[in-house]
Amino acid sequence: MNQIVSIVELEESETKELWVNALPLGTFYDPRYGEVKITKEIIRQMAENFKNNIPHYPPPVNIAHNDELGGYGIVKDLEARSEGLYALLELTEEGKKLLEEQKFRFVSSEFTSEYQDKKSGKKVGYVFLGLALTNRPAHPGVQEIQLGDDVTMVKLAVVNVPAWKLEPNAEWVFDWARDADEIIQKFGWQALAQACGYVDMSYEKGESGYPEVKAAYKLPFAKVTDNQMVIYRRGVIAAMQALLGARGGVDVPREEKERVYAKLAPIYQQFDMEPPEFHYEEQQEAMRMEEEKEIVRLQEELQRTLSENQKLLQENAELKKKYEELAKEKLLMELSDWAAEWVRKGVKPVVVEKAKAVLLEDVSKKQVFDSMFMELQQPMGQMGETAATPSEITKADQVAKAVWGGA
Repeated sequence: MNQIVSIVELEESETKELWVNALPLGTFYDPRYGEVKITKEIIRQMAENFKNNIPHYPPPVNIAHNDELGGYGIVKDLEARSEGLYALLELTEEGKKLLEEQKFRFVSSEFTSEYQDKKSGKKVGYVFLGLALTNRPAHPGVQEIQLGDDVTMVKLAVVNVPAWKLEPNAEWVFDWARDADEIIQKFGWQALAQACGYVDMSYEKGESGYPEVKAAYKLPFAKVTDNQMVIYRRGVIAAMQALLGARGGVDVPREEKERVYAKLAPIYQQFDMEPPEFHYEEQQEAMRMEEEKEIVRLQEELQRTLSENQKLLQENAELKKKYEELAKEKLLMELSDWAAEWVRKGVKPVVVEKAKAVLLEDVSKKQVFDSMFMELQQPMGQMGETAATPSEITKADQVAKAVWGGA
């Protein structure tokens, strides 16, 4: 589809202005340069350098890249948009006439990837140098300039935004009965067109040159505050979200939506925000459905994970219990062997059994008992012949209390 651009007559001069996508995003091939890639980063760099007055002169509009044929205008502004690098051309009367007579039907950009700033001497990367009117553009994505009866309609449907005050933080509420009337009364219908993302030009136009019925205006993002027009950041976001399909979308013809986006996207940049990628409403609905599917999938996966974790915790608890039982059995066997060894060495069985009971709860005291039993052991021949004396039992109790801390 061919690109339609608008020529806007200026009230105070004989020059004419138009916006054109000078460098569409994409990759193409040229026998002189090989593969040429136009990326978002490249056009962002060009627009930023332009805002910093690099190059130090207004990039000229010439014929077929030949400045010797004279100048037919200048590049007045550059904007990095979702489709490419847009240039605002300020044409002379001769330049406008060349387009009207279709002497030239395309534009061709001049830029460099390694520009050295004339003032600082620093390398600043990609810089836009100028633009030529041509019939043979190198970039296959550049679309034909068409000037026809619908130029005025396009111009009015998407009106450039003036340099109004910016409000970054305040809440956004637009009352059509109050706010729209205040704009019309104080600044006229043109200001309302500038304050809205879209104007339906199928409505009959009044003396102002704009439809004089509020139903023609959609997607407001600015209103009167303290007797001046103010652009609200949250209003711009709300308008963009509605354009892209949020909250039921907005009734704007499909073929106009990209132009409305092209008006709103640069305002994002004024608030130092990155505009969302352009897409149509049905794409928004498709993305929403995909997001819902993904949410359901993640919820199911989370539930499975929780169930698996619960099962693992239960298995871990059972294994821990089994391990503790086996460890206790092993300790009991070791202590039984230990106790039998001390009884064999002559320590009274009743003493050894009390020590064994203590060690079943705290095996770290085993070395203490070993030291004490060295003093309690009796000759092998006496083992089992006599019962333990009261003094021996008392001593064993004292040993147990000293180690165990209780009876």
